[in-house]
Amino acid sequence: MDSIFSSSTDDVLDADATKLLETWVETGMNDILEPERHPSGETKVVPYPSASFDVLQASTPVPPSDSSPMSLVSEQSAPGSTPTLPAQQQQDLLSTSISISPVFIANNSDSTTRPPVDMVIMSSDNMVFYVDEYTLFNVSNNRFNGLLPLSTTNKQQRILFLREIISSEMQVFLQSIYNVASVEVPDLGTLTRGIAWLAKYGFEAKNRIQPETCVFDYLLSHAPIQPLDVYACAAMHDIYALAVQVSPYMLRIGPHEVTEEMAVRIGSKYLRKYFELHSRRTEVLKGLLMKEPDLHNVTRDCDFERQRKSISHWNQGVAQLSFILKADTTTTAIRDTLLQATEDIGCPECLRARDTRLNTVLREWSMASVSTLNDLSLSLPLLFKLTIPFEANHMKLENQVFLPEWRVVHRPTCR
Repeated sequence: MDSIFSSSTDDVLDADATKLLETWVETGMNDILEPERHPSGETKVVPYPSASFDVLQASTPVPPSDSSPMSLVSEQSAPGSTPTLPAQQQQDLLSTSISISPVFIANNSDSTTRPPVDMVIMSSDNMVFYVDEYTLFNVSNNRFNGLLPLSTTNKQQRILFLREIISSEMQVFLQSIYNVASVEVPDLGTLTRGIAWLAKYGFEAKNRIQPETCVFDYLLSHAPIQPLDVYACAAMHDIYALAVQVSPYMLRIGPHEVTEEMAVRIGSKYLRKYFELHSRRTEVLKGLLMKEPDLHNVTRDCDFERQRKSISHWNQGVAQLSFILKADTTTTAIRDTLLQATEDIGCPECLRARDTRLNTVLREWSMASVSTLNDLSLSLPLLFKLTIPFEANHMKLENQVFLPEWRVVHRPTCR
């Protein structure tokens, strides 16, 4: 049989890829569409009329610039007949070279979670991805944008060409569906663009990208460097678990850094959560700083008035901190500011009281309970010193407050 693909003579990789695809096409389907070859499921892959889908006929096309996605078959084909490519397009195919995805290969026999390969998807830059129709058809809520199921077992007619998607984005798109990891972590731009294709082909990103999936881990790996972009991606697709894990990195992104364009991407729901997280974190720190160092017993060298003067130095330091107070204020900044403001204190007892209170502030701030979006469910008045009585419907018991949902939250002692 003459080759239906042509590859560059100086490109061994393309030649090997072409040969592998030829071998796959020449191999019979062996009734691979029979239900017993697939995992059990409520929906079966059943034949549809050929007019309900478009397929790449027999080889790898280079689409003309005026063609629309998946419209590479002849429009003059008789109704009910198998569509074929025009002769000129078939001739153009002979000069086309291809490559094969290192992740979605033809032989997936080692996989215990994927059905056998029975179709090929090709990207706009002619990279081949070996997949199975059962997964794509049954997981998609729109029959893979109306392209599945295929009605033939002829492998030459089971090659779909998605001219909109380049190979790097196609790999992320399919990894989101199959949860198949790759050696290299895609850059964040590729990840977001690949995920964006899921909706068009009937997949919900929030259902496919969950903790412990490879694409979830890829996105999270970019959070330390690009937290705002990762958070925006999570918000756009309502991937709440990802937004929660990214939110600690969002503490260093001030609200003034969120542009109008980014705010539109994030949307009102997650933008409100972001602002609320910053607001509550700031309120927690304010509550910690509101409490002054304890007074000590009057001594010959330090009377009450002198102690009040020492506390006024502490309050001056707190006032200075108020100008730099934000959700990610560091313990170093807190310590340095308060130590500098109280450096003139000479009483050993006052210094001991200052150090005790300062260490408490630093410890509790480093372990602050509001650090992620999940923590926003906590009632704000319970996070720091209370200045107003609890409402009557809160049952009090010593230093605990029992909320109506029976969640016990400790409150600091009021002074």
